[in-house]
Amino acid sequence: MIRTIIKYSTVVAVSVLAGILIVTLVGCSSDGSNEPIVTGDDTPPIIDPDDPHGPVVASLITAEGIKFYDGESIWLWKSGSGERAESRVYANGNTLYALDAEGSTVKSRTIITEPDRIRIDLSSGSSSTLKAAAKSDPIELADADIWIVETLSADEAMALGALPKPYTRIWSNSDEYGDWMSRQYETDELTIHNGNIFARTTPGGAWVHINGAMSRIHTVIGDGFVIYDFDPDIRTAVIDGVDVSWSYNFMNGAKQWLRSGAKWYSHNGYTWDGTTLAEHGSAMWDWRSYGNVVITAGTHYENGEDVLYFIQCATGHVIRYVPSVNQYTEFVRLYTGDGQTETGLFYKALLKPVIIDDGLFFIFDATTFRYDFTTGLTSPFATGISEVMEY
Repeated sequence: MIRTIIKYSTVVAVSVLAGILIVTLVGCSSDGSNEPIVTGDDTPPIIDPDDPHGPVVASLITAEGIKFYDGESIWLWKSGSGERAESRVYANGNTLYALDAEGSTVKSRTIITEPDRIRIDLSSGSSSTLKAAAKSDPIELADADIWIVETLSADEAMALGALPKPYTRIWSNSDEYGDWMSRQYETDELTIHNGNIFARTTPGGAWVHINGAMSRIHTVIGDGFVIYDFDPDIRTAVIDGVDVSWSYNFMNGAKQWLRSGAKWYSHNGYTWDGTTLAEHGSAMWDWRSYGNVVITAGTHYENGEDVLYFIQCATGHVIRYVPSVNQYTEFVRLYTGDGQTETGLFYKALLKPVIIDDGLFFIFDATTFRYDFTTGLTSPFATGISEVMEY
């Protein structure tokens, strides 16, 4: 293994940050009403599935079924339980569908059970050649390595001879993987990184390495990296096989990461470029009071680079970071959070923000809103959505 130790006890790459976030965040006023700030009325209409529509931009997970959005209108794809498995691949019941750009079925196959979570491993084996084409051509489902999470309820587990508690059953294609009785937890998220399968226990608990032996897992970024063997006492860890260490305790909370170019940035002052973990003292000082209630919103391509956006959940402010000029600024306010930590923790779990094309979607009190980067307006988008996902 390569050992990489980069420690900055003084201001290095982010000296411009000193004072900026203290001014913009500590100085934020709030009326304490915890209300969305609605400035627009661009709510898309609901259309019939057979009506003309454009290419799908986003998928909307609802109790009625998965719905699609083309930037103008919303329509129901299929009623019943549904899950996104991969770009343009969705499960409905116990059938997996590969779709074209307009959301029409190109191919389908039966899967072993109705999934609670489902992912396709595009990193190894016969699936490796599919990854590059996943967003432009339908995946050849017959060659896909499919991983499925099935949640067993307490009653189902007891009927099968286990304790009356929820369990997680894992399927690899058509074969059960491992012993479900050893997984006395529900799975909140299923993620794949370089052929490694990870499940996060619910609600928002620990990461479990399903098909390997990684332990003390700190962070899993499916399309990025995994931080494991994390030891907060001696301040060491391993990131994708590289031994790293750090100086400050801020690394404990460095779980919100976004990528711009070849480098990943945490919300609290760390960077990772695939070989080197760097920590930046001034940024961490600025974020010291806000790290536990700041989450990623996503990236938006602007002026030739991916600009990073975070949400301060206690106040509702969106924070914008431009890597090329190394600058954090307060961008827009989505709701009038009262600034309390309890408020931040509450909305941290419920907002589920995502940036897709020119929209920042977030859920607030059962209504999904969309901030439009083009117009600068925030409008009610729809109700009844549990999550908005890239198509």
